[in-house]
Amino acid sequence: MKANITIIANVIEDHMDVMGPTLDDIAEAFSSTIPENGYVIIPETPYQKYFEKVARQKNSKVVVADESWIDETYLQKFPFMIFPQNAALAMAVADILNIDHEVALEGMLQAPVDPGAMRVHRFGKEEAPKYFFNGFAANDTTSTLNIWERIQQLDYPDHERTVVMSCRSDRVERTIDFAENVLPHIEMERLIVMGESVWPVTKAYEEGKIRPLNLINLEKASTEVIVDHLKELPDHSVIYGIGNIVGAGEKVAAAVEELEFQPSYRGEIGWDEVEEVEESRSFSRKVLQTNK
Repeated sequence: MKANITIIANVIEDHMDVMGPTLDDIAEAFSSTIPENGYVIIPETPYQKYFEKVARQKNSKVVVADESWIDETYLQKFPFMIFPQNAALAMAVADILNIDHEVALEGMLQAPVDPGAMRVHRFGKEEAPKYFFNGFAANDTTSTLNIWERIQQLDYPDHERTVVMSCRSDRVERTIDFAENVLPHIEMERLIVMGESVWPVTKAYEEGKIRPLNLINLEKASTEVIVDHLKELPDHSVIYGIGNIVGAGEKVAAAVEELEFQPSYRGEIGWDEVEEVEESRSFSRKVLQTNK
């Protein structure tokens, strides 16, 4: 059985070693999934004309997902962070299948959370928590910056921002890429580097290309030492883990998850007030979905 609807969510700098080395190569690789006599759904992209050309050769139709009617009120109903583009792509599928919009919208809200979703972990003081965003698995520059932009839109505290960059000795090219194309574009109070082969980041810092107020070099440090540094960060800190999930990233994320707490309202407020408080604090339990 072959699918007759293909969704190409984006063309970004991901898995360049397999599908690259250029974005044109990635677009070409994705175009091979366009079906015969079917549909290909895409967001607004510079590669629209290219995909239309390939689709015509296969007698298929290109549908460009329309984000304009996806409003923030609807997106906030999800138990995880979702980009307007994601919802628009899904609605384009619903249109092709003649599924009622209201049914489709409700269906998306009820769908299971993707295993790749990333939770925001709250730890520290319950009345003044720290927020840890596990973005280690978003291993391309575009997704990493998109997640950071979305975090800022969700009204988290913005006066104590820490980025934790996880580096790998077998992914030095990625570290260089992040040092050049991610870290210079994130305003932060401090930058923690961990893992192995962190030199591209420290070099960029020394050259003034990355401008945190403080750089903390924890290369080859143990998970315990790294987490102790996170515990000592100021109250209301926003901590964003980026770079690589394999290695130090995975270990630190697991350790922070162990620190997570769930607020207890019993005895603090009346039960008739719980719903109101839950709504006001709901942003602190969001789940981040990478825009892939």
